[in-house]
Amino acid sequence: MRPAKRVCPPSEWASEAERIVWHLDNSDGDDRRFRHEIFRQWPNKIAYAVAKTYRERHDTQGLREANLFLLEMQDKFKPSSMALAWNDDELVSEAERASKRCREALDLYPGRLDETLRLLLRICNRYRLDAAPVTDTDTDTDTDTDTDTVTVTVTVTVTVTEKEPRIRVGQTTHPVTGFIRRVTSRDSRWWRRQLRSRHGRDIEAAAIQVGLVKAQAGIYASDETLERKRQQHRRNRRILESMQAVNDSGYCQSLAELSDVTISNPRIRRAELMTRARGFEDIAKSLGHAAEFYTVTCPSRMHASHRKSGKPNPKYDGTTPKEAQAYLATVWARIRAAAARQGVGVYGFRIAEPQHDGTPHWHLLLFVQPNQIDTVRALFKKYALQTDGDEDGAKKHRFKAVAIDCSKGSAVGYIAKYISKNIDGFALDSGVYGENPVEGAERVKAWASAWGIRQFQQIGGPPVSVWRELRRLKGGGPEGAVAELSAAADLGDWQAYVKLMGGPMAPRRDHPFRLARLWSDQPGQYGEPLGWQIKGVEYANLIIATRFQQWRIERRPLGTLPSERIPDADFENSGMPEPCSPWTCVNNCTALLPRHDGGPTLRVVAMSMGKGWRWDKHAHDGKCGLWVRYPPNVKVRANLSVWNSQGKADR
Repeated sequence: MRPAKRVCPPSEWASEAERIVWHLDNSDGDDRRFRHEIFRQWPNKIAYAVAKTYRERHDTQGLREANLFLLEMQDKFKPSSMALAWNDDELVSEAERASKRCREALDLYPGRLDETLRLLLRICNRYRLDAAPVTDTDTDTDTDTDTDTVTVTVTVTVTVTEKEPRIRVGQTTHPVTGFIRRVTSRDSRWWRRQLRSRHGRDIEAAAIQVGLVKAQAGIYASDETLERKRQQHRRNRRILESMQAVNDSGYCQSLAELSDVTISNPRIRRAELMTRARGFEDIAKSLGHAAEFYTVTCPSRMHASHRKSGKPNPKYDGTTPKEAQAYLATVWARIRAAAARQGVGVYGFRIAEPQHDGTPHWHLLLFVQPNQIDTVRALFKKYALQTDGDEDGAKKHRFKAVAIDCSKGSAVGYIAKYISKNIDGFALDSGVYGENPVEGAERVKAWASAWGIRQFQQIGGPPVSVWRELRRLKGGGPEGAVAELSAAADLGDWQAYVKLMGGPMAPRRDHPFRLARLWSDQPGQYGEPLGWQIKGVEYANLIIATRFQQWRIERRPLGTLPSERIPDADFENSGMPEPCSPWTCVNNCTALLPRHDGGPTLRVVAMSMGKGWRWDKHAHDGKCGLWVRYPPNVKVRANLSVWNSQGKADR
């Protein structure tokens, strides 16, 4: 009888994944070294999940098949110059190395832009950043038009020059010079952002592949990604608390405090979404429109795991949540285009949320004319089933429609739980799969952040950006439409705002108000002009300024006490926040502008303007304190007016 094979105990350096397969080895230990070189590239939980499958393959099919499986997984999770097991410090170091390589490439071919760009793009694509040159054929087709009430005469001489080539990195494009400055910057900030995003998605894709993202493991997002997002949140919070915004008057406030009074605060974000949804429902009732609730899901091949058992889906083809979201966006684009061709209009909200395995699906609350409901449902069903529509269960699960009966409950009440589930879990007893609603909401946010998925989107209706700018006026403004819209925004009356903007289905070109953007030539971090900056709202060639202060960001002095947190600014707090003034994207604490001659206080500057001006600063009007710079080759004759707190215009 042959003696049993003696197995030495696992070494101290062996990971948990290596320990469970330690005994599966030949006499010389080659298999252990082979597995060690692969497992050390992966996070512990991913390596452990692969090791369990490796052991099962070894027991049922033998050592050779188990090793082939491990090689297959290594090829599938092949690092893009970054091991999946790297921590943030290692990513920062790699970002510095990538930036250094780009600077060396820049010095390699002086004066030869084509060769330099080819090298830089090659370095970027080593990290799978999807960088490539693009041809920008967009042209500015805006032309100045004459109006009956012109208070500004503009004569413009246009010199047409060739546009600078652009480089696309992912879904973002940059001018060539801006791209070169980004990849060669010595602070490597651009590289850190890119590598963190790429690395996080690679980890999450691997976690989905090995079954770590499902109801029976890490619902919606893996534990690895959740912990990384928590670390990122704490890191970002420390940075915000260490920086402050200072305006021209010397007033300063920490960036953390400013962040807490914007939609970064979950409660503010949820309240605004509920306000807008309620406004849409109210206006739908006044117009006699019906409320419909639709759910659209992805084909089964995009789902990694079965819902009830948690077992791997044999049809799964490796589709990531980002790719599945792109599929749903394509389906919606086809539905929207077909509806427009048939003269069908809808408005409402779209919510993208993950199923238990991270695959996104959409919920849509839409308001539509009653006689067009059948058409809308037919279009949704047609395009939702256009891909793999003949598979089992497709007709039952791929598209679901629910007619909301207002006599039994409101449309807002129907959608409220979906909004809460995807923001902070407020007022929910449990999640869809029985999970804790607060932790579930945190995981959903981690999922959306990791994959770059927009959770909420308004369909139809006027833009919320104009609404937010009008809230800065705090109910004031020149008499007439401006004052009415400002009052509606200040009171949170979305229904009145929509009506004054032309109705829920009015096209953008027919909206009486739009954002007023002024061009700034001031160079940004990478030497490019800051470009179009929001300065207020425009109404009938009248600019209503809502931002009067110039702000700069700087570090807070040492010894400054940490800012007091507004409750529920993150998931660590659950108290109700104290009432505060209307939030803005930056602190606008000096809404009242003093006249330079010591006269009465003024609130908003109104200026008539021609279309397409590029403004910044330097030409200073002493009465209203507005800084304007006129573009080259432009002759300007402008009448500046201001209005006081009673809404009456003064010179």
